[in-house]
Amino acid sequence: MLQATSQPARKWGCIFYHFDLFQRLLKPAWKRFRMYPILLKSLLVVLLLGSTGCLSWWKRTTKQAPLPQVELPQPKTSQDFTSNPSGSMDNPVAMIPPPPAMDIPRWDSRAATTIVKGSSEDQNGYEIRAKEPEKVVQTGFDAGKVNPLREEPNTVSVGKEVHTLVQRASVRHEKLEAYETILTRREVVHGESRPEEVIQYRYRRTPKSIAMKWIGLEYQGRELLFSESPNAQVHLMTGRGEGLLIPAGKKTRLSPDDPRIQKNARYDFRFSALGRTIATMQAKLSRENADPQWQQKYRYIGPVSRVEQRQGLVGVEELIFPGEEPLLPQGGKRTILFDQLQGSDSIDFPVLIYAVDRNGREVEYYWFKNVKPRKFGDEDFDPIGLGRSK
Repeated sequence: MLQATSQPARKWGCIFYHFDLFQRLLKPAWKRFRMYPILLKSLLVVLLLGSTGCLSWWKRTTKQAPLPQVELPQPKTSQDFTSNPSGSMDNPVAMIPPPPAMDIPRWDSRAATTIVKGSSEDQNGYEIRAKEPEKVVQTGFDAGKVNPLREEPNTVSVGKEVHTLVQRASVRHEKLEAYETILTRREVVHGESRPEEVIQYRYRRTPKSIAMKWIGLEYQGRELLFSESPNAQVHLMTGRGEGLLIPAGKKTRLSPDDPRIQKNARYDFRFSALGRTIATMQAKLSRENADPQWQQKYRYIGPVSRVEQRQGLVGVEELIFPGEEPLLPQGGKRTILFDQLQGSDSIDFPVLIYAVDRNGREVEYYWFKNVKPRKFGDEDFDPIGLGRSK
């Protein structure tokens, strides 16, 4: 039976440990042969040096023969090709002609104009020509057919197209008693860009009730419930990332007019998310006859393809005058995209709204995904259900 290894062997590592163990196994042999332990130790040292790579010094000192230097043919330039058009088979690169000079037109989607080099120049040396009207457009109805908003292309005024879209949206919204959607929003509040929020949004017209649940990464788990009544209160439950000292799942009640509810949003939550946009457009369109300036406020931009929805979106561009909206004191531009896809639950609704300020900075973005009619009961807006899966 082997004895336990000595303390120095454990101290100097596993190599000396195995060497000491090997000595104990061969103790009877090296008592008779005095030279055996010396050979054994020398063999172990050689093996140790070989395993660490110390014996491969001759590989590093051995020099390999240098590779032969081969001079590659230099490709000819465009000037060489002009002087010798036929080129040479020894240099195939020289046989490729230089690319022809072309004027590629630039497309400015914001101004809906094609900018081409020409004789009459702007400050950048380009001529600006208006975009030619489209006779056939691609919408969500049937590819290749004329836009249903244009019964006779180029004969219906832009103002009528915008009025038609808003009227359809208003009629559809009035018939909708309750709906559910997934709202994605990005806002600038008090000059600070807020992170993107994904919210499950539920709305009931009578009695007015709203339920919001944050399902994205930002404020995940936060919930808001409100049902209109004489002494109605807003029921809140905090989510993740509310603050260092605010745990998730904390429930509280606040007045609907409490400024703490609106401090992180641009608009009052009590208005229907879809109805607010429709009502605002109707009010602004009614001022066209009273003020000629407002006749140029809206511009129909036709079908639009976006990452959020590739087909079926029809756009309207709104020019926001300076001082018109408190949230955009210097003015800006807002784009409203209506869903015109046949068979869609959100048809005729403004499903995508985004606005930029005078400097082109995005200040608001709202994307209503999967707007579906629903039938909700009082239990769907009961604060007892806060925190429960729905």
